[in-house]
Amino acid sequence: MIKDDLSLIFNKMKESSALVIGSPLYFKIPSRLTAFIERLVCLAYFYDWRGFRKPHPLNDKPCGLVAVCGGDNPTPVLEELFNFALCLRMKPVTLKSYPYFGVGGKGRIEEDKDLNPIKNAKLLGQLLAQATERDKNAQPAY
Repeated sequence: MIKDDLSLIFNKMKESSALVIGSPLYFKIPSRLTAFIERLVCLAYFYDWRGFRKPHPLNDKPCGLVAVCGGDNPTPVLEELFNFALCLRMKPVTLKSYPYFGVGGKGRIEEDKDLNPIKNAKLLGQLLAQATERDKNAQPAY
């Protein structure tokens, strides 16, 4: 057993209405975030492998994705985060404009006219709020 704050963080994730997962682009994803992702994905596989009858702890939780970089393309990071969210059975909120998987930004984000990170971050926030409101009003399926 590893003695760290994972259970505390995971409990906060389960209690939240929605999540925003972000990462800078260094060499794909920073090693600490990679370790976090690997540990949580193992938990998801554990639920599948054990055949639990209850849903995954983060099942259908809306999440938004954000990736920023100095000058490269943030899309590969967003793709990795998207796959991570799907492994945990979350519902990633996507955009109808590039980079689609979430909010991407390059260089000085206030000057980034290609990816429009400021505009897209506001839109992502609105979409997450709408998703949590829909989930709150949804009737449980029996």
